[in-house]
Amino acid sequence: MANTYDVLCSKGFNPEKERAMRSELSVKEKSIIYVLKLKEKLHTSVFQIDGNIIREGNKCDKLVIVEFSDNKEWANVFVELKGSDVKQAIVQLESSLSHPVFCNEHPTKVYARVVSSCMPMRRNDPEWEKARARFKQKYGCELKRIKSQQPDNLR
Repeated sequence: MANTYDVLCSKGFNPEKERAMRSELSVKEKSIIYVLKLKEKLHTSVFQIDGNIIREGNKCDKLVIVEFSDNKEWANVFVELKGSDVKQAIVQLESSLSHPVFCNEHPTKVYARVVSSCMPMRRNDPEWEKARARFKQKYGCELKRIKSQQPDNLR
């Protein structure tokens, strides 16, 4: 079964970071940095969504693909690198998750990450909690806020 990397490449999209064995990966836009740390070296790759895979409307910045076991299990990590507008980041992530190019994909895990320069003061924001529940129910996706340069550990 082809994973998201194979499907995107077959549609003519070139990765920003080619498939390679890594235990750490980072992506950057302006001064915001997403850092993924893995317990072991796994095949990872990165695609630019904004302006590449999705050219119009709301869309997130990056897609990180992590392959767990011989291309049979993989995770799609949708990443929005945002200064501070978390509400807009949620809109962008949700638009990307529901975009037709990703609707036929069946990754083992799906993650959505809002990476921002600062975190809101209120930890239990009702809008954020509703978004987290909606992402889980509608997309089977874990939505999480991460401060720029803070490592994100999957699995």
